Amino acid sequence: MVIVGDSHAGMWLPAFDLVGKQSDWRVIALNKVNCGAASVSYYLHTESRPYSECDTWHSWVFSEIGLLDPSIVVLTSFVAPSVSVPPLSPSQWTTGLETSLNRITSPGTKKVVLGDMPYLIAGGTNLGFSTVAPANCVAAHESNVQACSVPATQAVLTTFHDAEVQASLTSDAQYVDVIPWLCSTVCSPIVKNMFVYENTEHITTTYATYLSGVLQASLQADIDAAGAK
Repeated sequence: MVIVGDSHAGMWLPAFDLVGKQSDWRVIALNKVNCGAASVSYYLHTESRPYSECDTWHSWVFSEIGLLDPSIVVLTSFVAPSVSVPPLSPSQWTTGLETSLNRITSPGTKKVVLGDMPYLIAGGTNLGFSTVAPANCVAAHESNVQACSVPATQAVLTTFHDAEVQASLTSDAQYVDVIPWLCSTVCSPIVKNMFVYENTEHITTTYATYLSGVLQASLQADIDAAGAK
């Protein structure tokens, strides 16, 4: 099983590691920071320039997948207009994700899109700060941690969620929606006794590990079908 994407692929690796151990599968991570799985023109904001290295990496990744001939490839990424300059549109993300999925041509390889997470948006209606880490917000609201939650309608980038669903449908890939794993009508920084969010845009290792069971259940049909590959 190959996991392709940026830091949002990396944050799921504790869960994929357990899935691999449970299924006796080798899990290979092909991840590059700030370089998502979709074949779009990324922008390197830290250096104020096009992220040409990402284009080079994409070429290598899909060549490497062809050599590895994996049973399953999972694509997952940070998805937002800001990954590109000018801002990326949902339709451009659909096209870029379709391009990447269609570059996976090894016979019998199952393709999966693990949907992007909802963001605990700093400065949201309940946070009351222009920027604030979830842990800092909880520390400031120890008796009412739900003051740090964000409505799901605000946290979910619906148009990009729909763009990923569309790309999956047109490219014969399974789409796994992770939003119910993190939110009900609100997205909270804490579930049970666990911090969900490491920051506004990534989940914690603890919560990723906790979700390994539901992740495996979502992939089980592909795991079973690909086991004979």
